[in-house]
Amino acid sequence: MVNPNIENEQKEEAKQTEAQAQESDEEASEIEAALLEEPEEIDPLEEARKEAEDYKDRFLRLAAEFENYKKRKDKEFEALVRQLRERWTAQQAEQLLRKPDLTAEDKGRLRDLLNQNK
Repeated sequence: MVNPNIENEQKEEAKQTEAQAQESDEEASEIEAALLEEPEEIDPLEEARKEAEDYKDRFLRLAAEFENYKKRKDKEFEALVRQLRERWTAQQAEQLLRKPDLTAEDKGRLRDLLNQNK
């Protein structure tokens, strides 16, 4: 006769072994499924469009920045020319005032010109 305790232990071991085998099969199936899944493909056309959009944005910002730079430099140049012209006109007027052959009317115009530039 077979001892019932040994028989029960053998049945329990068989059940555990079967459960472990089933778990191993499930894990193997999951791993196999994960390996067989195709990686998410990145559409090269969409990627190129995004890159082109980024370059376009950079270009437009740089072009706007350059336009602002040109306008600022033009204003600075105009201010410099205006300042030099005023200085030169004032110097010329002072030299002309020293000439003895100027009429009083001409001297008055030169003084008015000098006062405007100050």
